[in-house]
Amino acid sequence: EIFRRMPFVIRDLARDDGKRVRLEMSGQGTEVDKFLIEQMMDPVLHLVRNAVSHGIEPPDERIAAGKPPEGTIRLAASTAGEMVLLEVSDDGRGMDAAGIISRARAAGAIGETDDDAASLLDAICAPGFSTRDEADRASGRGIGMAVVRDAVQEVGGTLSLDTVRGRGTTFRARLPLTLAITDALIVQVGTHVFAVPQSAVFEVREVDATAVRAVERNELIPHRGGTLPVIRLATLFGIDVPARLRLHALVVGIGTSAVAVIVDRITGQREVVVKAVRDPLLKVPGVSGATELGDGRLVLILDLVRLVRASRDRSLTAGAAG
Repeated sequence: EIFRRMPFVIRDLARDDGKRVRLEMSGQGTEVDKFLIEQMMDPVLHLVRNAVSHGIEPPDERIAAGKPPEGTIRLAASTAGEMVLLEVSDDGRGMDAAGIISRARAAGAIGETDDDAASLLDAICAPGFSTRDEADRASGRGIGMAVVRDAVQEVGGTLSLDTVRGRGTTFRARLPLTLAITDALIVQVGTHVFAVPQSAVFEVREVDATAVRAVERNELIPHRGGTLPVIRLATLFGIDVPARLRLHALVVGIGTSAVAVIVDRITGQREVVVKAVRDPLLKVPGVSGATELGDGRLVLILDLVRLVRASRDRSLTAGAAG
């Protein structure tokens, strides 16, 4: 599906730029997660556009360089273990690595680094940096490559680059074959939105705010002839929320371990791609990852079981201190 539309894109761009381009494809039958296809469609499209706009030379320039007048762009997909390799390559003019890195340093886009492929990739992926003085519809204003690398990294992949002046350029995206996908409830607390894996929730119920009873240091709600202890997500996260007449309770656990996690409201249910939080400085107990809702918003995915455990531990510590 990623490769299917590329012949039309290349044909239109080559015609507009006065270039002759042949497309070669391999590995079209490589099967990957459908969510990965959706995530990679635009990044691959941008790489192909760049190959035509930046890489392939006009016919007279290619002939002068001893090349055939028709340039070649190759799209390839293959699998290796649990990874899929996507390649976009061209036999065009290649990149002036030293010149681009020097220009990026002068612009403050990158720091003092070695003149290697990694530094070149950092330079062309720096937000706002462009190798051209003027934008065109194919290559934009230096935003596209930053988005390409971000998209690859967000699904747990890596992007690399090989280029030889006068010989061509190859971009390689190494991606996981499958992504962590889960059904989630989208909940709201104040102005904050969170995703909660549906597998962790045994029951959802609407609660009248007047039904919440305070008993010593705890809150309880009636539930199936008994009571359930309450944990307010707003209190746990220190979020100021206005008083509401109706609340939603997510019942977590069963039997005597069941707890009602209170949120302002449930706004929907959807299938989400889990993006793990890998930076140890950003890891927080009770937050299992993040996801993008399709409208540009990045929301945290909550681990309710760990949050409940952390809340209980905090209550025990506070009780002992008291």
